[in-house]
Amino acid sequence: MGKSTNGPDWTDVLMTIRAIEVTHECRVEVVITTASNGHNGGGRVEVRAVFDTLPGSASAARVWVEFHWPSGRGLGLVGSAYRALLELDYKISHEYRQGDLIVP
Repeated sequence: MGKSTNGPDWTDVLMTIRAIEVTHECRVEVVITTASNGHNGGGRVEVRAVFDTLPGSASAARVWVEFHWPSGRGLGLVGSAYRALLELDYKISHEYRQGDLIVP
């Protein structure tokens, strides 16, 4: 029997990363680190889009979204990373005045 899930999994995260990379012509990185020097079980997650830019370009070379986990959103780590990728897509769209990946 297959496992039932109520939210995104790592496959969804990877597919969204690739969709953002293709749509916005960038490289997407997901960085997960501990939240502090001590071990409290929390972490910091940053998702960032890195663009190839020419020296002196007015365009941003990097756009990012970061969050601490666990958060008050009630999402697991995978769900939080997925949501951050959607926020990253939105932020890129407005930074570069491009269309959103998700069409309403």
